[in-house]
Amino acid sequence: MTALLDLAPEGTPPPLLATAEIHAAIDLLAGVVFESYEADVLASALIELKRAESRLAACKHRILRAADTTRVAAAFGATDTSSWAALLTHTDADISARDVKLARSLVTGSPTYVALEAGDISADHARVITTATTQLPDGLTQEDAFSRGTLTRLESPEPVPTTPTRRGKTLHRSDHTRPRDRRCARKQRHQI
Repeated sequence: MTALLDLAPEGTPPPLLATAEIHAAIDLLAGVVFESYEADVLASALIELKRAESRLAACKHRILRAADTTRVAAAFGATDTSSWAALLTHTDADISARDVKLARSLVTGSPTYVALEAGDISADHARVITTATTQLPDGLTQEDAFSRGTLTRLESPEPVPTTPTRRGKTLHRSDHTRPRDRRCARKQRHQI
């Protein structure tokens, strides 16, 4: 931490000092003219920003887990941690609930937790892994699944490809549609 720590008032909590430093770094990046850099610099910057994004997500989930464990929501009059977080961050309640669920699932020291904290995987990837971990057979731990290569084959979630129509509806394409569904989709395209 740099100059902001020296300027911070005495007794400022470390999390607030760290977030001030993060904002200072973002302000520095906001002034960069990225078009003046070569592809290798842009690629490195993009990779590092994605890594930082994952590391920040890990911190956010640690805060959510701490708030959940200490029942902070009750002090604010919220019904639960996800409602409290949604209110504070102006986030959709479903997204906030999903974040709190992931925060509860991340076990300190687990391979998923370590990878997210290091910025090696995204929060979405961590969510996929923790969900898959809950579906492991009895007696098989997350560490066992990683050592066997079961969980490392998971890819980051991809959005379902869609095709917009003239009427504003969206058709979801899937290779796994039943023949009848494909005929219905074909009829819909011809009716447009």
